Amino acid sequence: MILNPPPPWLLSGPSNLEIQEDGRIFIKSLNKYYSDKSKIKVELHNELGLVISTWDSISDCAKYLGITRQRAGTLLQKGSPVRFEDKVLYIKKVIT
Repeated sequence: MILNPPPPWLLSGPSNLEIQEDGRIFIKSLNKYYSDKSKIKVELHNELGLVISTWDSISDCAKYLGITRQRAGTLLQKGSPVRFEDKVLYIKKVIT
């Protein structure tokens, strides 16, 4: 299969993306930053703040807890607890 190259005018225009000094990518047309939530590392903490487990994605954490990825994201964002095996746990973002 032969692919045709894009027309030159498509590549000569201004970029829709800006790489910020802190490394984040800003999408001009959407007026927001790019966020790949599947790449967010998370930890599960108990009430005392001790780390119970760590995952490479919110989806993996949600599967472990038996909840949806959206629910896990909401709990992470709001800092709300989740009940799991009669324990109160918190999903926290791993800061690197």
